[in-house]
Amino acid sequence: MSCLLYCVFGAPGPPAPGPLEGVGGGPVFVLRHRGLGAALSTLAPGACPQDFGAVRAHGRVVAAFHAHRTVVPMRFGCLLAHESQVNRLLQEHVGHYRALLQELEGCAEMGIRLLLPAPSPAKPDGLTGPGGVPSPAGNGATAAAQGSAYLLARKSYYDQQDRESQGQRQIAAQCLAHFAGRFKKFRIENRCLGWPLLSLYFLVPRSSLDAFCQAFRTFSPAPGAKALLSGPWPPYNFVTDGPNFFREPAREQ
Repeated sequence: MSCLLYCVFGAPGPPAPGPLEGVGGGPVFVLRHRGLGAALSTLAPGACPQDFGAVRAHGRVVAAFHAHRTVVPMRFGCLLAHESQVNRLLQEHVGHYRALLQELEGCAEMGIRLLLPAPSPAKPDGLTGPGGVPSPAGNGATAAAQGSAYLLARKSYYDQQDRESQGQRQIAAQCLAHFAGRFKKFRIENRCLGWPLLSLYFLVPRSSLDAFCQAFRTFSPAPGAKALLSGPWPPYNFVTDGPNFFREPAREQ
């Protein structure tokens, strides 16, 4: 049976919440090793469902443990072939997990999504190539005129990108300044320029959650922008550079 890993935490600690039903309906149990605990459930090899219901079940288990202790949450799909591999994982990465738990101690994640004003209209037809980047085009134009128009269009396009990027940095800075003193760390995510959405994630001490929410009520984003608050959540966005996992683990030799 494969083991699906939900989260890692310090042990001993508060009693495990339960009984909990994991992905696929199996019971969640705790394995302890070297002062760490891991929340697990078992699945038949190749039986890990890949649907929204399974992702939600995984999230509910992580949230149940996070409600009572500091956890290192795992993304959905962290599978190991056997309990002995879980022990080996905790053995080999004990320093990494202890450092993360110390950093995340007593904190939760809050998210703010900023819906920004719509970007400027696209460039005129004939000057926009794949990915929105201007490309040489035009019928009947001389080579010199076509080349000049192409260079001007490229300059205009990248100037617009610079303006959008600068505007997003200013809005993010405004948001960080407003919540100063109410969080330990933050992350900013903007998947691509031209998309009017900016996501900010904050690592907030649980003792400051009410103050953070109150500060949000008085937060006024830039004109034309809207702010959406979510959380508290397990600190998924502050767990990085961990071990690699595969959805179909190799069998133990």
